[in-house]
Amino acid sequence: MESGVVYEITVDLVATANVFMPGHRILLEVTGSNFPRYDRNSHTGGVLVDEHASAMAVAVNQLHRGPAHPSRVTLPVISRCRPAS
Repeated sequence: MESGVVYEITVDLVATANVFMPGHRILLEVTGSNFPRYDRNSHTGGVLVDEHASAMAVAVNQLHRGPAHPSRVTLPVISRCRPAS
């Protein structure tokens, strides 16, 4: 990606299910990595095993929002099945 250019990206969060009760809140955290859950990201575009620690870069993530750059989080709603009585 090129610095200063706004990109539209879609992130598939993989199938999961959460119950949100009244009063619950959702936090959206935008990061360049999720270490140690996933491999580290050196933010250079290179091959991680070939990179020296001094070559790693700090990622600056920006979420653009507003009329010119509408952002959204789409959460599908699944009806809960109630057991037959």
